Amino acid sequence: MIALLAGLALAGEFTWQMPTAEEPAALDCPAFVDLVPGQPVPPSLLTPDGLVRCRATVTPPTDLEYLLRVQAWSEQAEPRGRKLVLEVGWQTERADRYKVMLEKPVPWHQRPNFQRWAGRLEVLAGVALAVIVLDASTEVVP
Repeated sequence: MIALLAGLALAGEFTWQMPTAEEPAALDCPAFVDLVPGQPVPPSLLTPDGLVRCRATVTPPTDLEYLLRVQAWSEQAEPRGRKLVLEVGWQTERADRYKVMLEKPVPWHQRPNFQRWAGRLEVLAGVALAVIVLDASTEVVP
């Protein structure tokens, strides 16, 4: 899901717009008709010869109920999707900033090899200082 949103965010052409209802075609049935088992087909759908008058799709009520639940879920998920798209954009900008930082050359005094030798010299200086202090504090009495 996040990968899909990220792909859509990076595509740049995705917009959050609700689709609009279209006008029915000439042969479409004019209204919603409920077909009940054991009942005859409503006369508004039939010609006098008993043939189907208009074009329609019979959908089981469970499918219609499922589609309505999906619609309600998508309406609730839309703000969250917008938030994820914004977060993907923010993370992309952050990654770009890090990429620029990593492409800069490292100053000579921050390179690992220099740091390693500087640490060795600090240890030697500390040992030498300790030797000098201990030597000066001890007296040899003849």
